[in-house]
Amino acid sequence: MSKTLAIVPVALLALAVGWIGVSGAVKERPGFCVSCHLDAGTPLHAEKHRRFIQENPQDLAGYHRTKVPGEFACSGCHDGRTIGTKARVVWAEVHNTFLYVFGKFEEPAIPNLALLPDENCEGCHAEMKKERGRFHGFAAHRPRVTVACIACHRAHAAGNARRHYLDELKLAAVCAKCHRNIPAGFSFSATGGQ
Repeated sequence: MSKTLAIVPVALLALAVGWIGVSGAVKERPGFCVSCHLDAGTPLHAEKHRRFIQENPQDLAGYHRTKVPGEFACSGCHDGRTIGTKARVVWAEVHNTFLYVFGKFEEPAIPNLALLPDENCEGCHAEMKKERGRFHGFAAHRPRVTVACIACHRAHAAGNARRHYLDELKLAAVCAKCHRNIPAGFSFSATGGQ
C-alpha cells in the first residue's frame, strides 16, 4: 500500500512535466490556438487569429508577429517567464482543456490578465519604464502605479500602431483611478500629452 502511495506523486509529477513539454512544443504553432471549435463551428479565437496572421497588422499581437517574422507565435506573449507565471499558464491550459472536453468552453469576453502578466511585456520592452515624457517614464508613476500593460494597450482588439494600440476608452478609466478630475473630452496621445 505504501509503495502505491509513493508512486502517485511521482506519476503526477511526470504527468505535469510531460504536459509542460508537450504543450510548450505544440503552442509554438499559432494554428494550435484556434484548433478548438465553439458551438457554431467557429474556431476558438478565430477573429484574433485572423488579425494575427494579416500582412498589415490590425492589433498589437499581429504587429509583434510582423516584427519577429517566422518566430513569433501566441506563446511569445502567453507563456510565463517565471515558475509562478508558467504555473498559472499551465493551470489555465488544464482548466480550459477540461471545460472544452465537457462542452463548457466559450470565447472569453474579457482577457485573463494572469495569462499576460507585465513581466512578459517587459521581457522585450524593459526600456519603456525609462522613457521620459510618456506615462511609463513619469517619476510619479514609478513604482507606485501598478497598471497592467494590457489595461491600456489592446492586445487582440483592432487599433492604431501609431498610437501604440492604446485603448482610448480604457485609458480615461485607468487614469481616473488616481486622477479624479479628468476633464470631459480629455484626449490622450501616444506621447502622453493632450
